[in-house]
Amino acid sequence: MSSNRQPARPVHPLVGLGVLVWLGGGIGAVLRYLIQHAYAQSRSGEPFRFSFTEGGSNSPSASSVWEQINRALGITSSSDLWSLLVINLLGCFVIGWVSVMLLRVRRRVQWHAVLVPGFLGGFTSFSSCISLVSALGRGSMTWWGVAYFVVTTALCVVLAWSGGQIAERMIAAPARRREGVGA
Repeated sequence: MSSNRQPARPVHPLVGLGVLVWLGGGIGAVLRYLIQHAYAQSRSGEPFRFSFTEGGSNSPSASSVWEQINRALGITSSSDLWSLLVINLLGCFVIGWVSVMLLRVRRRVQWHAVLVPGFLGGFTSFSSCISLVSALGRGSMTWWGVAYFVVTTALCVVLAWSGGQIAERMIAAPARRREGVGA
């Protein structure tokens, strides 16, 4: 008796890699949430406020604008904003370092995909940065939103570049020692 069943088609390798990137992103996002939550719990929990007002008497006070932004974003304390900034900066530094180490040295494209767009993409949060910028614009503090965006983006780029430069130097150091250069 013969079977008319066709053999199963193999799954494309990118499907498996896509699942790993997806899992890495989820793990990174959960880690970011846990760090932000733990940091917020370790702080006083006061709402985030600036100690100045913007504009004339018809303008809402800066603290009420920040309270509105915090409510809109679900932020309970200033530590959430600062921890997000630190997480993004740290993540960008690691992205630069990991990219050089995995792509230039090890040529591990799959691991790069899992770690950089996956885990570190979930760990860092450009979408939260943009959400904050948008909330600042809606809260009549557009120039603060623009400044936050420019400074955050510039610092993230500088730190990603710095991470890559440090990795490049780490790679070059053993070769220089072998050649007797810089010893």
